[in-house]
Amino acid sequence: MISVRLTEYKIPEGKDEDKVRFDLAELGNLSDWSGWAFYRIAPTWIEARPLDNVSLLSNQLTTHLLLVKRKSQPDHIACIYPISSFSALSNVINDNGDIKVQLRRAKGNSDAKAAVVIGTASDTSQLNALIGDVVRTARGWLLDVPAKEVVDFKPFPSGGPLDSVGFCTWSSLGEDIRPDRENMSGLFNALMDHNLPIQSFILDDGWLNQKTYEKGDSSPFLSTTGPEEERGTWQLRGLYDFDAWSGLGHDGIKMIVDEAKTRFSKIDGVKDTIQVGVWMSLVGGYWDSISPDSPLIAKYKCQPYPASRARLPGIPNEPFAVGFLPGGEGTYWLPPPSESLKFWRDWFNYLKSQGVDFLKVDNQGSMSLVDGTEGVECQHALWENMVKASDEVFGKGKVIHCMSHHESIWGGIQGLGIVTEGEKFVWRNSDDFGLGHKKANAHQQHIFTNLSNSLLTSHLAMVLDADMFMSAEQDPVPHAFLRALYPGPLLLSDRPGIHDSRLLGRMISKDKTGIARVIKTQHPAVPLSHRALDIDVIGKGEGSGLYAAAPTGAGVILGVWNVREDNDNGRVVDKLTFTDVKYSLNGKDMSSPWLIVESDLEKGGISRAGLLSSSDEVITDIVLQRMKAASFWLTPLRSANKVGVAVLGLTKHFAGLMAVTDVQSNDTRVTAQVNGEGTFGFVVVSSQRPMYTIHVDDQVQDATLALTPSFHGVDTVWLIETEIRANGTRGDGWTVAIDILG
Repeated sequence: MISVRLTEYKIPEGKDEDKVRFDLAELGNLSDWSGWAFYRIAPTWIEARPLDNVSLLSNQLTTHLLLVKRKSQPDHIACIYPISSFSALSNVINDNGDIKVQLRRAKGNSDAKAAVVIGTASDTSQLNALIGDVVRTARGWLLDVPAKEVVDFKPFPSGGPLDSVGFCTWSSLGEDIRPDRENMSGLFNALMDHNLPIQSFILDDGWLNQKTYEKGDSSPFLSTTGPEEERGTWQLRGLYDFDAWSGLGHDGIKMIVDEAKTRFSKIDGVKDTIQVGVWMSLVGGYWDSISPDSPLIAKYKCQPYPASRARLPGIPNEPFAVGFLPGGEGTYWLPPPSESLKFWRDWFNYLKSQGVDFLKVDNQGSMSLVDGTEGVECQHALWENMVKASDEVFGKGKVIHCMSHHESIWGGIQGLGIVTEGEKFVWRNSDDFGLGHKKANAHQQHIFTNLSNSLLTSHLAMVLDADMFMSAEQDPVPHAFLRALYPGPLLLSDRPGIHDSRLLGRMISKDKTGIARVIKTQHPAVPLSHRALDIDVIGKGEGSGLYAAAPTGAGVILGVWNVREDNDNGRVVDKLTFTDVKYSLNGKDMSSPWLIVESDLEKGGISRAGLLSSSDEVITDIVLQRMKAASFWLTPLRSANKVGVAVLGLTKHFAGLMAVTDVQSNDTRVTAQVNGEGTFGFVVVSSQRPMYTIHVDDQVQDATLALTPSFHGVDTVWLIETEIRANGTRGDGWTVAIDILG
């Protein structure tokens, strides 16, 4: 049984901030509850950290979600979710041993109120449903309607950069390297030499005309950017104008856009589908707002907004870190709410005139540093007007929102779809890929954060983006597998000339017209409810894996990742059980037989298959070395000529089940609709060698037959594969049929 309670909190008149102890009667003894606290660990990111008991909640870091279970009754679970409104922001903090809701006025001359939703359930398998009910209750409160009347978010528009094979310059050029004519030309040459079918291209940070406007000692920190004489000093960096820096030459943006569109359109699988995006910051365009001597200051009546680190005491304030303010205080020059729509509209119209098609808007969380009620009003206006201007100029769904983990997104008017009126937006779900040079276990943390955050964020108004990755470096296989189970954009950031076309080929497929498309799930992988509160999953030594499942067109893909620490032989030694499979299917009808197959993540293809049976609680052992993963596909078995037949889709792809858009069967035939070329597979369960014919679009097609190892050696499983190839004809896809002969 699920129970949900919402409590509203108001800031007293005359106060801008408040802390209020709130009722946790559902929990009773706080020390009896453990699980995950989702802390704001940086101005721009929220991540889950293990919490041994709720009474030990951080008194330094703000909490934005609690997912916990009772130690004495492990089936009992709770979700605590602070909600921010147009008039007040909220989070949770441990204040000298008291768990309190922390409130901040967000709008002057208003009745400032926020809320906390507490949900409980008596079965861990209900965790996903519990979070869904909590989110619906929060949305209902913000919309002023009963939770049962809250409607689903609107479908995200198709056909934009979200659906394309993408590339980003950030890690590719190097995080401290500004793009210029020389390195961009070298990058284009390398991508062309390897025939990567790039359809969307992001010119990331470094292209803008920005100026440093304050300097000072940063010892013992070292900077490797900027003029030689300034290295080793911190520098506040502000936007100077809307153009590119001089290193890209005259008409630098137009030059990059034109070259990308001209050159990539010649690559097989691309044609005229190229879209080019550029990076910017919500904080007035660049990391530290607009430069005080910029001509933009007068044009857009920019104001000096005081900023401070006072509300983020537990986050280190270090030079060269995002949101660094020398001495903990500073000033951001920003367009006021009355001017921000014009600011964004003018800039976006200029970029569109240069050929730009979409945006990556970064550093959004740092707007939380701006002080006072006026600061929140400015933050809300900058975000709302940025979205409005982008929709007007580029069309809907053309912004990747990044570094945007804060109250209004995580549990407020933006993330809960109030500002966007139910429309979804693309949103980065985690910190950057590839931070091994900055923190330990960076890749494990990246995958863990994407999956653990999705427990909540998969219910919000976001299309989740797991960030770029490299196809040939830094543990590409588990990263590629994660991206294949995420609806956000596929973005590579390979260093020039270091590419794995074969791995990329397992993520994309040509449609019938010959255009490359990404084969990925439309719903993100989410940790299995009954395992999700296992805080040992990121522990040291041997232990459990992180299990997460994503629905597909023809079934479910279940992944298991090793996100354990590198130290002390951080190996996964675990088991895949029938219970895991049952919760992966998330209520799908299991009265008819289902098939489970293991996909070979390293090589591609199917390594094992077998029938699911509730009598076999343990399906297989799971042993994973550092940064390894395992993949299992679950698909229903259909009957043809009294023989069981399962449709697998593209067997060599990470998410090949997603290539199947429909399956039908009759007495002797199973038919599948397929939207991508590649190796297409059926599985036949039969004690005898099956007799069959394969048709592709009503034409008889050759196929291979192989006896496939089964999980327990009791099923006789045959894998039948045929090749589908694009031929340039029109149509939504192929019709692939198998006839089982008597």
